[in-house]
Amino acid sequence: MPKKYRKKITPLQKQGSRRCTIYKRNTSGDIGLGIFLILLFIPVISLLSEQQYLPAVILFSLIGLIGFSKFTEVQKLDIFEHTMFVEYIDVTKTYKAEDVETIEWISSAIYRPYFFSNGYYQLTPALLIQTKSGKKIRIPPPGGFDIQESLLEWRDKYQLSRKIESIANE
Repeated sequence: MPKKYRKKITPLQKQGSRRCTIYKRNTSGDIGLGIFLILLFIPVISLLSEQQYLPAVILFSLIGLIGFSKFTEVQKLDIFEHTMFVEYIDVTKTYKAEDVETIEWISSAIYRPYFFSNGYYQLTPALLIQTKSGKKIRIPPPGGFDIQESLLEWRDKYQLSRKIESIANE
């Protein structure tokens, strides 16, 4: 009689952590930006070999500003219990729930010029998270859901529990 092989059924395991990703930046344009910066760097080298320093400095400044903006842009925002992790390209900073002072939507006006006429101002929204130390974290609006509500619930929940713990300790 042949042996019957049965697949072992195992229950789903609960995840060990409740770390939740609130925001993750779309990185699809980074390859195009990298190619653009390489193509911008090639004329800078040729300008330096011809000893034309002013245009080379201007192009180097442009490359530096683009690089600086990429290093100061928030890549990922996670929350885990009473801690918020803000991940940049080179560093991850952590903030406690009691360190977060305000979470609000702001809008900034950006001037968009036209080639043959006057330009126009476009309002772009951003979520501003301000800490008690004065650090401002700007996050562009994600497409899926409003992250302000979930961040406010997280902050209020863990600020309240910390206040209760400190009163109980006193």
